[in-house]
Formats: sequence, structure tokens, C-alpha cells
Amino acid sequence: MLAEELPWLTFADRGIVEATACQRAALMTDGMGQNMAFLRAYKQALSSLGATPTDRHKIAPAEPDDRADPFAAFDVH
Repeated sequence: MLAEELPWLTFADRGIVEATACQRAALMTDGMGQNMAFLRAYKQALSSLGATPTDRHKIAPAEPDDRADPFAAFDVH
């Protein structure tokens, strides 16, 4: 679910994604039965993934590399 919502995440982010997914599951299961410390930790995890409106602007999609390959002339096909 998080991977679909946050397509900029990579395999290297799996630890924080797993922790955030567990927090989300607890929130969805227990609803607002969570304490404020839990909710703050969840918000911090979302922020670290760039998943909040204020943090999303920090995430820039990778630009395609359109530069010419300087070694292309040496390729043998």
C-alpha cells in the first residue's frame, strides 16, 4: 500500500517502510485508541518518507539522463 502511494521509495527504504506499515496497521486496527506519542511517531515516519504535504515538496523525481555517452564511440556491436 505504501509503495503504491509513494512511488519514489526504493528497496533500500524497506526498513522504514516496514516500520511505518506496522504503525499504519495498528492505527487502522485500533483506530484512535493510540496515544499521542504513537501518533507523533507515525507522523514522523510519514515525514521521513516524504508522505506528508509539507515534506512531499522535498522529493524530486529522478530526471532522465539525456546526456550523450562519451564512450559510445568505443562500443563494439
